[in-house]
Amino acid sequence: MSGGHFDYWSLPDDLSDAWQDHEVDELVQDLFCNGEFSVRGYGGLLQSLDFYLSGDIGEEDYREAVSSFKAKWMHRTPKNRVAFYQQKLQDYADKLKREMGEA
Repeated sequence: MSGGHFDYWSLPDDLSDAWQDHEVDELVQDLFCNGEFSVRGYGGLLQSLDFYLSGDIGEEDYREAVSSFKAKWMHRTPKNRVAFYQQKLQDYADKLKREMGEA
C-alpha cells in the first residue's frame, strides 16, 4: 500500500511563481505541494487521493481534505452546484445512449 498511484514525488517541492500568476501558483501548490490539504502534511491534495486509493487512509479523511480544498477554491452556490451536476448526469446519459446506438 503506502501510496504510489501518481508520480508526484518528482515535482519540485516549491512551484512558486511557476505559472507567472499568483492565484494559479497557489492553486497548483495546494494540489501538488502544500501540506494544508494532504492527510500527511505534504504532497498536496493529490497526496491525499493517492493514499486513499492505496487504502492507507479512509474515505472520510480523503473527503475532508477535498472539502477543505473546495471551500478554499470553489465557490459555487447551491443552485449552481445542482445545475452543474444535472449537466454532468445529462452528458453521461447522452454518452450511454450513443454507445448503445440510441442517439
